[in-house]
Amino acid sequence: MLNLHRLIGFVYRKVDQLSRPFIFNRQKKQILAKYPQLRPVMEAFERRYIRVQYGAHDISLMERIHRKIAQDERYIYGATPWVALLRLTEKLELRPDEVFVELGCGTGHFCFFMQQVFGIQAIGLEALNTFILNAKEIMTELSEPPYNLHFEGLQFHNLDFLHFNFSRGTLFYAAWTCFPVTLREAILDKFFKECKPGTRLLVLTHTLEDPRLELLSEVETFFSWGKDVARLYQKRE
Repeated sequence: MLNLHRLIGFVYRKVDQLSRPFIFNRQKKQILAKYPQLRPVMEAFERRYIRVQYGAHDISLMERIHRKIAQDERYIYGATPWVALLRLTEKLELRPDEVFVELGCGTGHFCFFMQQVFGIQAIGLEALNTFILNAKEIMTELSEPPYNLHFEGLQFHNLDFLHFNFSRGTLFYAAWTCFPVTLREAILDKFFKECKPGTRLLVLTHTLEDPRLELLSEVETFFSWGKDVARLYQKRE
């Protein structure tokens, strides 16, 4: 039975390794058609997560197994595809002083997208240190010749996002499809206690039924787990 599990795992990893470049290339073409300035960023992610043996999902799993948190629902990994970012951001109406905060940023590509495309401050919070180290390495690599990109306002922190001061953010993103109920409740409690009126919260899958929130928009798009709905809420006055 053990050998069978190893064989299944090997086949899965090989299929994933072979299919990743094809899937990513399709997304890359769509993104660069609208935002060609993202080419260096996307190619840096391609070198670390696509054209390698272990993709982001396996990297996440290996760290979780090593830290003995593989069964903890708070750290289940599910990526927001690059192409989904086009739909998620098309109605945001961002201000120059916006501070985007991603709760569980994974590889950090959404934060790179927000900072490079819209020029706003973006903060990624992630409990898995491997992702944070890679994101910081990408920033260092692309800030030097021949790229010379500027990353002012882009930050990544390896921490439990419930330890972050929510008052710093004006727009939060939480892909909390798999977040346990207790974690979602803790996030909302912190959001209401620390955020100013007008602060927005973009979430996936689960609706938020709270009179302190105003639903601004809904958008349906595809994610790594299938079609889902993102809802943008705003804290009322």
